Amino acid sequence: MTPAIPDLRQYLTAAYGDEELVTLCADYFRDVYENFAAGMTKAQKIQFLVVG
Repeated sequence: MTPAIPDLRQYLTAAYGDEELVTLCADYFRDVYENFAAGMTKAQKIQFLVVG
């Protein structure tokens, strides 16, 4: 069963700090990482990761 987007968003928010999230994306979601913009908040990065 695939987790619902709100559940995934909540998990990522609780489990990862901003730098950890950036590292996760750099290592496993390179296309997402390469589209992060300077000044993006952690919440914006998570939204971009889960929704695109």
